[in-house]
Amino acid sequence: MSENQTKLEHLEDDNYRFKYPRYVNSLDEQIFDAVDFIDAEEFSKAKDILHSVIDAYPEHIDALHHLAVCLREQGEFKVAFNLWEKAVETGLGCFPKHINLLDMRLEWGWLENRPFLRAYEALGVDLYEQDRVHEALDIFTNLLAWNPNDNQGIRALAAKANFDLQRPDEVLKICDMFPEDGLSDTFYGRLLALFQLKQEKKLDAALKAAIEFLPSIAEELVKSRHTEFDGLLDTEFDEEKEEALVYWENYGQYWQETPGALDFLRNGLKKYAKPFDKR
Repeated sequence: MSENQTKLEHLEDDNYRFKYPRYVNSLDEQIFDAVDFIDAEEFSKAKDILHSVIDAYPEHIDALHHLAVCLREQGEFKVAFNLWEKAVETGLGCFPKHINLLDMRLEWGWLENRPFLRAYEALGVDLYEQDRVHEALDIFTNLLAWNPNDNQGIRALAAKANFDLQRPDEVLKICDMFPEDGLSDTFYGRLLALFQLKQEKKLDAALKAAIEFLPSIAEELVKSRHTEFDGLLDTEFDEEKEEALVYWENYGQYWQETPGALDFLRNGLKKYAKPFDKR
């Protein structure tokens, strides 16, 4: 393989790290400038920089990813999707052919891996938003295998996709990967999955833990009417209420569609919520 190509180098055991040509590394400052312009919503300036980087190195994964972000923000969804596909194809083309890809580790801790991991996540999210849930879930599953510390929060995306596909057993497997997790997605995801699977022996302990840890989410779920979160100023909500509303928007449908689940939560609030938590 040419020294001018992106590679995936084997470190030790099953760990791998992307290695870029020296010329590509010299473009990092331009990428940083483009990201600053994206954060400032100056997309035209960001695109000018990113196009110049891609002209110099057409397979620059991070430039392709951030250009896709710019274009998506401007409503060019199809072009953005195509760019994410190209970025991912570039990265996957570096993978070894002789091993099971799920046995590899491509950890976020190596800065060189982050461009590909970001682009792969973005492709998965785009596929999910196109209702291509199975394809998106394949990506989320790969990411969790490659980077088991899950610095990207992929477990939340994977849990939601599995609820869409009515696979509560798979949701539990994801939750079991992160037994000390404090994400509402997995904390209440575990509870709902256990309820759907009728695992009575584990249910009460999970209910008690969820309500004691994040009572505001249970309170939001059992409401008959819910405040619209989009477009409201952040100052109108404290952090717990924001988290509860976001959880409701993402997962409320699954609780509503599960017979008896909301009554189960109501009873749990009566049983386990502290007096000052009750509304």
